[in-house]
Amino acid sequence: MVFPKPDVFISEHDWQRLQRLVAHYPDHEAIDWLESELDRATVCLPNELPADAVQLGSVVRFQLSSSGQVYLRELVLPEQRQHDEHISVLSPVGMALLGLRVGDEIAWPSSPGQSTTVRILDVKQDRELWTEPAPDVSVQTL
Repeated sequence: MVFPKPDVFISEHDWQRLQRLVAHYPDHEAIDWLESELDRATVCLPNELPADAVQLGSVVRFQLSSSGQVYLRELVLPEQRQHDEHISVLSPVGMALLGLRVGDEIAWPSSPGQSTTVRILDVKQDRELWTEPAPDVSVQTL
């Protein structure tokens, strides 16, 4: 099933950081996708940003339709990715997560000629707010 692209909400601070990322990695294979998402994003001041919008540094619980698995990851810049609990904003799933809100679903290219649907289950802006995944949910590594 293909879903229309949901609205994307990005903080003004993250938008500026991501524009610098685009300028720094002009030849990266994912830059065109990231630019497209930035172009369609609603850029918000801090007090206007929806609390459940995935931002850089957000900890996100999401599900991929291709496997049905649920993942818990922190969205980070490529140079901040230090372990498996991080997901780079330049990865296919990382870009899909950017700016979405709880309940949003988006079809996103996962590999050449294939796509998966990413569904946002929960978003926390502060890693310390997480205690554990919701009951009865298996959290897997990407």
